Amino acid sequence: MRNSLKIKLEEITYGLFYPAFFGNMIYDLINMILNNNGDLKFSLLYSHFTILILIVLFVVIDYSHLKADMNRIFHSAEIKSPAYFICDIITSFSLFISFVLFKESSYTIGIIFFGFIPWALFYYKKENANNLKYFDYYKKISTTVIIIFIGSYFIFGLRSEYYRVFIVSYLTLSLIFYGIYIFYVYPKFIRKSDEENAFKLLHKE
Repeated sequence: MRNSLKIKLEEITYGLFYPAFFGNMIYDLINMILNNNGDLKFSLLYSHFTILILIVLFVVIDYSHLKADMNRIFHSAEIKSPAYFICDIITSFSLFISFVLFKESSYTIGIIFFGFIPWALFYYKKENANNLKYFDYYKKISTTVIIIFIGSYFIFGLRSEYYRVFIVSYLTLSLIFYGIYIFYVYPKFIRKSDEENAFKLLHKE
């Protein structure tokens, strides 16, 4: 991949996609609050609103990881691999599309789009061998849970009132799993090797 293309992808992905998608999500949430006609129950743990909040929280911790960790270590677009950009583009679009689908109560398709995220993260994170086992577990567990959900829906006729319970539980576990990685596993076990790799790439002849 040419360096000029990497620079453009960096500007578009982190300067346009993530901020635009996040802004749209916040706008939708504010509209839901302001236009609440009584259907929106904030006290209900497994509410429609809770699902959307969990997606927004995932965006926040993912973007904070990109800005506070990854883009500071791999601070030059030239040393970022194609997988780096592919992962973040797929992740940002999957988060936004799943948010829109969940907002429209298209739970089955929404959870499938969210399920692309662990695979996208694994695709990039496997470049550092220290990440391999953690994200391999993440994608396998996530995919298994989604298959169970879809199977329950199509084969066993999962009742609609359990959709949100299942999805809130799945998104909460995903958020915890990714949050543990970002705030504990990465700084303690991974960051140093990423810094070493970035240094080698930056000073590569």
